[in-house]
Amino acid sequence: MFVFKLQKVLEHRKNLEDIALREFSNAVEKLNAERMIMNALMEEEGLLINQWKQLAGQATKVSDFSLYVEYIKCVQQSVHNQTTVVNIAEKETEQKRESLLDIVKERKILETLKEKRHLAYEAGIAAQELKTLDEVAIFKFKWERS
Repeated sequence: MFVFKLQKVLEHRKNLEDIALREFSNAVEKLNAERMIMNALMEEEGLLINQWKQLAGQATKVSDFSLYVEYIKCVQQSVHNQTTVVNIAEKETEQKRESLLDIVKERKILETLKEKRHLAYEAGIAAQELKTLDEVAIFKFKWERS
């Protein structure tokens, strides 16, 4: 029966891969959430600018204009801050992806080694069986001649 001596190492690598996959998945979810926040802020900014432009065509107080301008600046600052957060999340996601790929490569190397050793084991068993069958045939031939 075939026994792979590095089976425990292979199982450990599979566990590491599962952990890395979960971390990558969490990073992708976080990135998507941050992008959704950024999109919402950008939409809000666009709506405020449109409202501000519509307000310009009407008779309004200067204080209303200045309030819109201040709020638009706050939203633009929030968009800028969120851009930084999204960039950080993208870098983190890319690091998790690279880590996951490295771990997958290491696991696949061990699986390839296991497959090669299993094939070599089966080839050795087949050769042994062939040798045994040849010896039986030779023994039977000698038995029948004597």
